[in-house]
Formats: sequence, C-alpha cells, structure tokens
Amino acid sequence: MRSFVSICVLALALVAPACVPSLPGRTAVGPAVTISPDYASVTVPAEIAPLNFEIAAQERSGCDKWLASLQSGNGEALVLKGPVFRINETRWKRLLNGADSIVVTLYSCQDGRWLRHPDFAIYVSPDPMDPYLCYRRIFPGYGAYRAMGIYHRDLRNFDEELIFGHEDAGGARENATCVNCHSFASGDPASLHLHIRGKRGGTYVGGKLVQLKNPDPNGPNPTYVNQSFDGRFVAYSAQKVKQWFHSAPGDLLEVADIRSEILIYDVANEVLRPQPAVDTSKLVLMPVFNPAGDRVYYCSAERRDSVGKVKYALYSVAFDDRSGLCHGESRLEVDTTYGSVSFPRISPDGRYLMYSLGPCGYFHIWHRASDLWLLDLVTGENRALAEINSPDSESCHSWSSNGRWVVFGSRRSDGLYTRAYITHADSLGRFTKPFLLPQATPDHSLLDLFSYNLPEFVRSRIDKPASLDF
Repeated sequence: MRSFVSICVLALALVAPACVPSLPGRTAVGPAVTISPDYASVTVPAEIAPLNFEIAAQERSGCDKWLASLQSGNGEALVLKGPVFRINETRWKRLLNGADSIVVTLYSCQDGRWLRHPDFAIYVSPDPMDPYLCYRRIFPGYGAYRAMGIYHRDLRNFDEELIFGHEDAGGARENATCVNCHSFASGDPASLHLHIRGKRGGTYVGGKLVQLKNPDPNGPNPTYVNQSFDGRFVAYSAQKVKQWFHSAPGDLLEVADIRSEILIYDVANEVLRPQPAVDTSKLVLMPVFNPAGDRVYYCSAERRDSVGKVKYALYSVAFDDRSGLCHGESRLEVDTTYGSVSFPRISPDGRYLMYSLGPCGYFHIWHRASDLWLLDLVTGENRALAEINSPDSESCHSWSSNGRWVVFGSRRSDGLYTRAYITHADSLGRFTKPFLLPQATPDHSLLDLFSYNLPEFVRSRIDKPASLDF
C-alpha cells in the first residue's frame, strides 16, 4: 500500500509542472489592455488579499488564449491562464513578501500569433494596514430590512462575517430591524457602536444596549455618530429628517433636516448632554472629535426655504473632557465657497481633515457631484483630492489607525452601488490611485447587488455583541 501511495505522489509531482503555463517564445507588440477591476498602478499593503482580475469583455474578441506573468521585486514569479485570473493566496503572499512592486505582463494569442501587451505595476507599500474592514451591507433601497446587516471582512483574505443583522432581533417581520451608524474609537473592535432601529431597538455603546433619549422630550434622538479617539465620549447629531425622491434621472434622493442639534454621551457615566455652546438656530450635524480630544468639528448651515439652497460650512469648537461640554466661540474652518461640507474625518496624527463636498445638503452619497476634499489643519491649505475623485459620488471615508490608508465609498463603477475603495496616504497628504476592495472573483462587484456603506478600518476581529437584550 505504501508503495502504491509513493508511486501516486511521484506521478503527481512529475505531472504538476506540465500544468504550469509557459510564456510564449516569440511575440509581437500588442496594445494596452483594460482589466477589471482596474488594478494597474495601484499601491497596496503587503497584507492585502489577492487582486484577482479579468480581461475586460470588450478586449477579448478574437483572442483564444490569455496569459498573465506576475514578476515580483523579490524574485518570485507566477504565470496564470486567463482571461479570468484568480491568484492562489499562498502564491500571492510569496509575491508580496519583501517586495516593493509586482510587474504584470499580459499576453494574448490571436490566430496562433502571440502578442505581448504593455506591462503595468502593482506597488507594495511598507506601511501596514488594519486587517479588518467593517461596513453596512445593504440593498440600495428602503424596505429590505432582512437583507441588511453590519459585516466585517478580513482584508488579508476573503472571509466575511455578519456582526449584526435582522435575525439577531428575532427575524420576524414585526421585529424588522435597521442597523446603521457603526463607529469605533481608533479602530478598536471592543469599542463597537451601532444604532439598532425598530420595535425593539436601542444603541449598542460601551458594551451594552442602552436607550439614548434626548434630554429635551420634544427633541430628536441621536443619529450620526463619532467616538473620541480614546473612546470616552460619543458625539451625535440629533435630527428630524425629511426626504425627497426625484423622478428625473441623476440625483435621485435629497435629505434635509427640519431640526437638529449636537449631543455628547459620556460613556463611563452614561450621561447624554446637550451642547448649548453650539448654535441651534442653525442646522448642525456630524460632529467629530480631534485626536487630542479638545475640539469638536461639525457642519453648520443657515436655514433656507429650499433644499437646494442649504449649504453646510465646517466649524470647530473647544471641548472640555471634565465637564463633557463644548465651550467658547465656534471657529469657521471651511466656508461654502465651493459647495456644501459633509462627513468630516480627522487623521490620527491630527494633521488632516478629509470631508466630502457636494452641491447642497449633506447626504452626499446620493450626489453624483460629491467629491473628497482635504483640509490641512496646520497650514490651512484646502484642496479637492483630484487623484482619488471620480465623475460619480465619493463619500463616507475613514482613516486607518496609523493614518496611512483611507477607505471610502464610491459609485464610480456603475453609478448605482456604493463600493469600498482604498488609497494610500503619505505624511504630506498625497494619495495614490484607489483600488477596489479585492474579492474572490473578479466579477463579484457586478454580480453582488449590495452597497457597502460606511466602511471603517478595524484593528482586529470584531466579536459579535453578546449583550443585546431583545
């Protein structure tokens, strides 16, 4: 029996090399080729899952064979058959290990004649990235509670896990549950915060489910959320919201506030405090803490008689962590010269503030003209991030815990679904070409009819909440 097994192993060893495709000896020069997703010239961390890709459909006509050669700067090499290229995870890790780049060369065969197409590079950054990404996966509609959930994904492979979904609240129609507004303190999974709406809802914060009610019985309850970097405080905007649905093509939805204010929750003392230092005669929303914890940045707009006229500017105000209150005069940081400011997020080193800018309002995920901008909090320089923006909506961004990566939501692929894109950031506020969140199959994004909202980096695996008392 042992002899038989040994013979089989030897036979497989002899046959295996024949299964590895070899590159053609003689080739002619071919034109540049489009791949999907577009991973050409992107910068990735050494821990990222394989960047599986395929030849774009329009490029395949007349070609009966495709090959891809991946040559790593560390000396490792890999040859794959196409036109769909799925990379073994173990081989991919070998390519990335200690490399500064991977050079990809594509070959196609047309009527027995091989063409070599121009190379492109995938650059490998030495800066590590948080290993997990958390997001709300949702149909881009308004009644599909059962398909909604908070998920996290291991960025080193393709493992995805549900953190909280409809079934966690009983699963019955009468218990329909909307989960949203997840947040973390500096990417700490133990600081998970999320709102659970519906008949038996509440807010999961500080490791338990609580009922956060506005101290003003007539006031709105907390919505948009941001935790202080040390996790001691949670800032909310409390809003009464109205929605409009457009029948014309383009921007389909508009959201506006009837009333809004800022509230801050003291996690240890379980106290939700109004912030009288913030002018509530205006519309105010989306407060965020700076890393030092001594200032709160927020968006503020004058009330208008038309949704299209409402434009938010960015302000900041001092914060006292002993009293849990903002104090002093607010300071204008970004005016409305170029549009309406929304979703401010500050880098962990306190140097840069990224925000989305749209034509009006704040629900920029539905504004095709929404772009990402960067404010240098030291020099005051304020610029559109042309290197990462697209003709469609960019919004809902977050920084990695070391400030060297940014993930954001974009609809650039089809204008309909929000998907997660990642870009590298250097210490000077420069960003690389964004890459789409890698998936196990290159056509995953085309076949997966979900939006990936509010992507946030997390430093380690998230434990499923165990104390949600429904």
